Amino acid sequence: MIRSTASRLLGLVGLAIGLYACSSGKDTQAQRLLDEAQALGYTGAYTEALALVDSAERVAPADTAILRAGTRLKREIRQREAEHKIIELDSLIRLKAEEINRMLPAFAKLKNEAYDTQLRYCAPALLPKALGARPHLRATVDSLGVLQLISVYTGSSKIKHSAIRLRHTQQDSTYTTPNVVHDDALNYRYHDGLHYWELVTYRAEANDPLVEYLEGLLALEGKLGIDYLSQGKVTHRYTLAPAEQSALMQTTRLAKVLNEQQALHREQAKYARRFARLDKKQ
Repeated sequence: MIRSTASRLLGLVGLAIGLYACSSGKDTQAQRLLDEAQALGYTGAYTEALALVDSAERVAPADTAILRAGTRLKREIRQREAEHKIIELDSLIRLKAEEINRMLPAFAKLKNEAYDTQLRYCAPALLPKALGARPHLRATVDSLGVLQLISVYTGSSKIKHSAIRLRHTQQDSTYTTPNVVHDDALNYRYHDGLHYWELVTYRAEANDPLVEYLEGLLALEGKLGIDYLSQGKVTHRYTLAPAEQSALMQTTRLAKVLNEQQALHREQAKYARRFARLDKKQ
């Protein structure tokens, strides 16, 4: 009886030792993964470092010391990443600003100080005074990179256009703008005593299909044609003059670069908020 009890006790002790050894092995493995994650974090391999911390937590899911260390290390890695991105983006923003400053002298600044209107940039060849009293396409861009096109018609009779279709001699596809309902604002019509005037305004963000289509067309050799549409039917058409086509290319390029600058600012602000949030948790 005594011998049987002693055997059971020895068995339990052996099991305990085995479990301890297994647990200790897992803790050692988890700690090694945390050490590797920390080292990787210092090299800038943030994604890989965070993945190693996750692995350490999976290896020892019941070890509170490992879990606390993992949580602390994740915060440190993410904060280091945020700081690195802020500095990196600041450098990219400066480069983008230099590029914009090289481009802007070629554009006229349009702003009504009396009404405090938004500043817009316009290539000289696309200014109203340069285009005169004939059908034409105006283009401006604001400081955020939003492109604004205005299709202008002037003639002896109304055509009541509310959209335009772009076509190119070297491209089979065309692009038709959304229809702008006549509202005496974005679609404005009047008579000056000699001519009927129609001005339809189209706004396009950087990722808008209109901007992408223009960028593709203007990079090609050939001519850009404009069709004025009324209820889907062509009421007037013409081909853009070479100087106007070149100016439109310049304007589209400026819109893209300004929008890229804004995207960098938004990205930097995101990481700045993340850094501040993580800093509070320390």
